[in-house]
Amino acid sequence: MSFSFLSSRPCVSLFDNPEIRLKDVPQGAASILVQLTQADQEYGGQEVPLPKNGILPAGALRTFGPCNPGVYQYEVTVKSGAGEVLGRARQSRTFGEQQYCLVIDGELISTSFRPAEDDRGGVWLPIENEDNQPFDPALHWRLKPLPLRLDGDRVVRTYPVVAKCQEHA
Repeated sequence: MSFSFLSSRPCVSLFDNPEIRLKDVPQGAASILVQLTQADQEYGGQEVPLPKNGILPAGALRTFGPCNPGVYQYEVTVKSGAGEVLGRARQSRTFGEQQYCLVIDGELISTSFRPAEDDRGGVWLPIENEDNQPFDPALHWRLKPLPLRLDGDRVVRTYPVVAKCQEHA
């Protein structure tokens, strides 16, 4: 699953979801329950039919956030026509106060919250945060991020995720 808040605007009362892309959806899936959370705060969600192409378009459902900067998580529960849970996916992203990285000839030069025009031909790309595996705050710790990396036309900050029982392994 993947999504981005890059084109999203803060909520006034209700928030339209960003486009959410699903992959490797289990056979027999008929619907998805999409829920938005931030830490222990729930912002609502909806159950909708599974899109045939695996892409839930932006604005297909509404939640009560995000309104303020922070890390938010979408959880998608995949269900059969009979309502049986077939699988779950979670992904977190930072909303608001977007950080950018200046890239020149494939090299990461600097980061800023306020990119400025670069006379050397560089381009400012948004930094996307991702976990290296699904994260559940009840079961996992999110460790210090790995160094930034260029992945095509995006810059990625990856957070290692470890089980709470393995943090000292």
